[in-house]
Amino acid sequence: MNLKIACSVMACLCASISLSSAAESAGLDVLIAAAKTAHPAVVAAREKWRAAQCRTAQSRSWDQPKLTLEYWGVPEGSLNISDAPEKMYGINQVLPFPGKIRARSSGAAQAEVAAQWEYAATVADVAAQIKNAYAEYYYAVRSVHIYAAAADIMNNISAVAESRYATGTVAQSDLLRTQIETEKMHAMLLTARQEKGAIAVQLQILSGSAEPVIEEPPLLDTAAPLLSWEQVQQHLASGNPALGKASADMAGAQFSRRSAVLAYYPDLDITVKRKTLNGEWAGSDIMVGVILPLWYGKQSALYAESGHALTAAAAEKSAIERQVTAAAKQVLTQLSSTRQLAELYAGSIVPKSRTVLNITQTAFIAGRANVADLLEAVRSYTDFSLAQEQYRVQYLKYLAELERSMGAGI
Repeated sequence: MNLKIACSVMACLCASISLSSAAESAGLDVLIAAAKTAHPAVVAAREKWRAAQCRTAQSRSWDQPKLTLEYWGVPEGSLNISDAPEKMYGINQVLPFPGKIRARSSGAAQAEVAAQWEYAATVADVAAQIKNAYAEYYYAVRSVHIYAAAADIMNNISAVAESRYATGTVAQSDLLRTQIETEKMHAMLLTARQEKGAIAVQLQILSGSAEPVIEEPPLLDTAAPLLSWEQVQQHLASGNPALGKASADMAGAQFSRRSAVLAYYPDLDITVKRKTLNGEWAGSDIMVGVILPLWYGKQSALYAESGHALTAAAAEKSAIERQVTAAAKQVLTQLSSTRQLAELYAGSIVPKSRTVLNITQTAFIAGRANVADLLEAVRSYTDFSLAQEQYRVQYLKYLAELERSMGAGI
């Protein structure tokens, strides 16, 4: 699985599936961009990836050569090595059996790819956390508006009830009920405002952004068409970080297996020396040796270890494929049902409850409805309005989870 290909898929995916108009607003973009730059978990994953890149470069090199300087025939009793009549200058280099360096560097390159996928997974996880917190912030903002509207309605009802109580057409108990309900709505409004401020601070801390969170997020849109299950599967195969890392780990295990086989083959040891005799160059010596892996217990254990590691990597990849597929299928199902509920509330339940409230409020003012009916209508409209926003927020969270699983938004 190629991460560069996955990144291009992510870009295409953003055009076909988006969180919503709110999720693409500047407020959320700024928060996620700040987290990608400065979030500690992202920084740690990015530096681990860079460290893996350095290890890949190291793995391509031969072992360090050894330079030697020898003094032969130092006179007995002398401490001056320059008195030695014969001096030798040499260099020694071990040449690994052909294929060993390539197998080792290929394994390190796969470890680098795995670290890159871990970085992508960390970025996706942090982005999903911010999107979830942003969804909660959106709900708090909408709650403020809903409770403010309900408080205004209750203020009007309370004023009418007080006027009618003065004329003796409303009982004192009904007046007290309207006053209690009005105070309750103001208390809920105060709570919603406090929650909005608290979540805004959490968002800034989570993202590390110095910019204040957007005051009024745009309304969430749940009408965008969803991807089919076949399309989701395609994106999972190319963009899921867990699957990408599992594939890289399996490829790395295959190269480790190759290295274990090559460990049975000998390496070449070459030494070249130049010597002087009484200050004059006196020829060169060339020595060629073979490093034989005679103690096969080490190689056998290494080969057995690589086999177990390869089997484990294949099994882990298969398990992750099943887990990721099942989770994505569940999220897609939840996403579809949540969108239907959000559209049902937006298109039918909330408008109808608003109509009932208007009719009941008009009837109450005209003296044709009692306080209990009116209060029930206010509560129903408020509860249905909040439920509509809850489904919209849940839709946003499910969509963020699906994006994270498919690798979009990274």
